[in-house]
Amino acid sequence: MQEQISISLKNLLEKLIGWLDLLIVNLPNIILAVLVFSLAYYISRKVSTWSTKILSSKIKQSSIRNLIANLVSIIIVVIGIFLALGILNLDKALNSLIAGAGVAGLAVGL
Repeated sequence: MQEQISISLKNLLEKLIGWLDLLIVNLPNIILAVLVFSLAYYISRKVSTWSTKILSSKIKQSSIRNLIANLVSIIIVVIGIFLALGILNLDKALNSLIAGAGVAGLAVGL
């Protein structure tokens, strides 16, 4: 019994050390991904404000202006998410997100 507990603890410790090593190796990618996403979010806010100002002279309805500005902002944030996931080498998660977006688009379309 004592032997099984020591073997289990040893396996747990090896697994935790492996995760720590993986975190240290991927730390530059994680920092870069966070920076890319933060930059995309900042750009989306600025572009949203800029597009609202430009559209105010062309479109009189504020709801349409806000809708277009929000769509542009969301597209930029989604591109930032895809770039951040690509930097982190999360190809499976990226593919799952794209597939989920396709299914959601199909559901909304129906």
